[in-house]
Amino acid sequence: GITAIHNKYPELFVRVHKSYLLNPWLVKSMKRFEAAMVDGSRVPISTRKYMEIKKNISDGLFCWSNIADKYIDVYKNFGH
Repeated sequence: GITAIHNKYPELFVRVHKSYLLNPWLVKSMKRFEAAMVDGSRVPISTRKYMEIKKNISDGLFCWSNIADKYIDVYKNFGH
């Protein structure tokens, strides 16, 4: 489930809601309690976590070089 994915790849995904993980590198924009993704989808963000997540994304705390190898593994495991 969602917890297993988050536990396996904590560098790739941020838990933004009890039912959603978010890949911060694919966020196009954010507005109150929601992230717009590059593919056009929208992901709800809990009110409790919104400010922290927005700050982390805008501060650039998610560094591609720190996760490149794991990202490639996830991509391969999802059959792409």
